[in-house]
This record gives sequence, C-alpha cells and structure tokens, in this order.
Amino acid sequence: MQGYKNILRNKISVIVLAACSLIFLSIISPETSLASVTVSVMPTSETVLPNSSWSVYSNVDGSGDTSVTWQATCGTFVNSSGFTTWTAPTTTGTCIVTATSNADQTQSASSTFTIVNATIRLSNIPMQATIYKDQSLDIQSILWGNTNNAVTWSFSGGTLNASAREAVFNATVPGTYTVTSTSVADNTKTATSTIVVTDDEWPNVATSNKTMHIDCVAVGAGKTYEVSSETTMDEVPWPILGPGDTVRIHPGTYHRQILISTSGTPSQPIRICGVPDSSGNLPEISGTGAVATPGSKFGTGANSIQNISGGITIYNLGGAYYGGANYPSNIIIEGLKIGLCPHIIDITLDSPAIQKTSTDDPLLLLP
Repeated sequence: MQGYKNILRNKISVIVLAACSLIFLSIISPETSLASVTVSVMPTSETVLPNSSWSVYSNVDGSGDTSVTWQATCGTFVNSSGFTTWTAPTTTGTCIVTATSNADQTQSASSTFTIVNATIRLSNIPMQATIYKDQSLDIQSILWGNTNNAVTWSFSGGTLNASAREAVFNATVPGTYTVTSTSVADNTKTATSTIVVTDDEWPNVATSNKTMHIDCVAVGAGKTYEVSSETTMDEVPWPILGPGDTVRIHPGTYHRQILISTSGTPSQPIRICGVPDSSGNLPEISGTGAVATPGSKFGTGANSIQNISGGITIYNLGGAYYGGANYPSNIIIEGLKIGLCPHIIDITLDSPAIQKTSTDDPLLLLP
C-alpha cells in the first residue's frame, strides 16, 4: 500500500510539473519572441541645408518596448525615445540617422539626409507700397537658402526702426523712398522696397471693414483708369494693362470676372486699388451673377481659362503651368473686397496674394 502511495505521489508530481511547464511556456513565449519586431522612421530621406535641424520619428511594432537608440554618421542629435532632433553639419554630404530597437537590436531603420548648399534668395514684403504722409509701414524680409536669415537694413530717407527681419518705415515728407535689406550670410544678396509717400493725411483709424486705409492715388507713370460702374469697369483694357497703370475702383458692388495676363515692373507695378466710401466701406468684386469683362478669355475653348464665378485671376494664357514659367508679376491689388465666389483654390506664393511679385506661380484672388 505504501508503494502504491509513492507511485501515485510521483505521478501527481509529474503531472503538476508538466502542467506548470505548459503554463510557464504559454506565458513567456510571446514576450521572448523577437521575430515580429519591426522599426520604421519618418522621414526616410530629405535634402537639407547645412546646419539645419530636423525631427526624426521612430515607430516600433511587435514589442511592448517601443524605445530605440539613435545613431548618426555625421551631424549631431539629441537622443530620446520616440524621436530625435538631428542637426546637419556645416558641410555638404550625406548623413544617415538610424534608430535601433532596444527590444531587438537586430532591427533598425534609417533616414538618409543629403546636405546641399542652396542659392540664397531674399525678398521684402511689400516690395512696393503707396502710403499716406506720416503713416507707418511694416516691412518684412524673407530669406530662402540659408539657416541664417538675419539681415541688415538701410534706407534712403524718413525714419526706420528695424529689429531682426522686420522694420517699420515712416516719412512725413511726400516723395519716393527705398528700404533695403541685405543678407548677413551673403552680403551680395539684397532686396529693396520702393515706397511712395503721398501728400494726403493719414486717417489713422481702421476702416469699417476692420482693414487699414489704402491711399489709392495714382503714382505710376502709366495710364489711370477710373471705375465707377460696371460699364466703366468693362472699358478697362484688363488683358493689356502695362507697367505703371493704375485702376481706381470707386465704391460699389461689381459683378465681374477679371483676368490679368500682363506684368508691371519692380519700379512701375500694375496697381489695382479700391477707393472707400465716406464710411470706409470698400468696393466689392462679387461672384453673384458675375460676367466676364471683355477680352478676358474665360471659357472652355483653345487659349481660354476655366470659368470661375467672379474674382480676379492672374494668369499667363501663353505659358504652360509649371515652375519657372513666365507668369505675370509686379501687380498690386489692394483696398478691395472679393466676395461671394464659391470656388476656392489654394495656391503657394512667394508673397501675399494682395501683392504678386514672384514669377513662379499664377495668382487667383478669391475669398
């Protein structure tokens, strides 16, 4: 009987041990399996400027431990768990930033950065402006192609209060002035704003539209067109406006589609401006029941542009739509309300929509 008890005890022990082994294996098996761990990073590749900083993000799948260790073949980085901030070296070349899983160090992913020198481009916004006597004008420098965007400022007259990339100009004497920014990284790169100060007194209050007053006096050397009705708006030779031309649009609502296909010059831009009424209300170009002005070539046929419901379109019908094409430039549009146009088109410009100075893109002014 005693022998039977020993045999039974031994069998129970074996069964318990076997059961515990099965339970132990079922618990640790997923945690110790490393075959499913994968690592990815974002971005995978970029072309960057020397000394520029970039965030690189990591993602680890297949493990509860999502931490990584970062390495870089060049440049500097700040090591953290889910991302790193990497700074390119000051010289050109290729750098590889790698994230390695801490759960499985055989798994990693890399970002490849190509460091290149770029041509510095510098612009002032605005490039041209007409302001009242004793009105202050904010000017901002925009620099591409270098991480050092600092500039120095110079001016031909009046007063200028400059701080870093921004400057505030003011003049109490009517005349034409220039304000120039010069790149600190490359002093051969400059940009100049031409400012015409009129003899008119600045109202010094916001309009009823909560916008800044615009002095719509004609200062260009070209022709001046006075628009006070839709009939006189149709008489403006919109497709052939030239350098120095000014279109003064007086108070009212104009149900028109306008196409501009020509360019001004840096010193003689094409200017289209609104003259507010006595209460400060701006003239409106409305899309409600709008019809095309003569010669605008809206339509679907050859050498036509897609029809829109009102607004002002700046587009060169003679050029294909691609970067570097010779699109209209040096056109100022200000002091107008563009309203009730159902088609909204987003575009990228080198300068605000109110002042088109780049030749890289067409400009479509819609609300």
